[in-house]
Amino acid sequence: MSWRKRSEEEAAMAALRRESPSLHWKKILARILQVKGGRAVRKDKRVGIKTMQKRGFVLYYSFSLLRQLGYRIENPFRISSKHMLILARYWMKNKLAPVTISNYFSILGIFGDWLGKHTLVDAARAMLEDSQMWRRTYAADHDKSWSAYEIVTEQIIEKIGEFEPAAGIWVTLCDEFGLRLVEAMRLDPFRIEAVELVVYRDTKGGRQRRIPIWTESQRAVLACAQAFARNNNGSLIRKDLTPDQARWRFQYALRKLGITKKILGTTLHGLRAQFACDLLQSQGIVAPVRGGEKIDKNVYLDAIIRIMELLGHSRVEIGAAYYGG
Repeated sequence: MSWRKRSEEEAAMAALRRESPSLHWKKILARILQVKGGRAVRKDKRVGIKTMQKRGFVLYYSFSLLRQLGYRIENPFRISSKHMLILARYWMKNKLAPVTISNYFSILGIFGDWLGKHTLVDAARAMLEDSQMWRRTYAADHDKSWSAYEIVTEQIIEKIGEFEPAAGIWVTLCDEFGLRLVEAMRLDPFRIEAVELVVYRDTKGGRQRRIPIWTESQRAVLACAQAFARNNNGSLIRKDLTPDQARWRFQYALRKLGITKKILGTTLHGLRAQFACDLLQSQGIVAPVRGGEKIDKNVYLDAIIRIMELLGHSRVEIGAAYYGG
């Protein structure tokens, strides 16, 4: 972002901070979203329309809920950590899914950054992570791996690849490197350093990570990805499609080919769960969802931290969602 553009944003936010109470809170929030809502967290680029809509929904919902609970914040700049704790307790009391609460606080944390309140959600997150209910419900209670459902991954990938060659590469990358779909779609297959694949585009929280290239099958899919990208302006998304169009076409292909949770019993995300559980097993640790004992984080902390880093997570607690509590 240019210095001039950044200065204009800061001036706009400063003006909104000083707004009179006579201006409705929804109008102030709408202007904040207009100024900041389309910007990515750690990069000078724009986010997609769905991300903007989700941010708007969560923020309007959170402020409306606080008002229903008796906390009438007239200017959104006055929101505080106290309000985050109130929301956390309400959502836990009403048994919202931990992943939903986590997603809400991710957006509220971004909102705090926009306001210059960088620790806005820290206390609420700490309370959630200390909660027995959170730890119990966040942990997976069964193995979501494709192998657990006796899915022959190669056959599924072949079917997808026949419909959309790029999509076959994406799914293979998810299988071999534990990538999220969007990371596979936006991967730079040429970014390899010291026998490690560098994943840096569209990662969660903008965190770059390096994944070791251990196997011949990993090398094979990278070679396919590189060949596709060479004939496609360096991208793994077809030249005639936008990223959103490519993703919609991929979801359509899955439905058309019968590759759905209803039919298979699991989702594409199950490949990340498989990656995590297989990595644990390579360290001599059997995942609880595969019949192993509860993992003592104090004993296996280094292994868990490394696996979470390879999956692109910053908190070890998330691991339980993959391999169980």
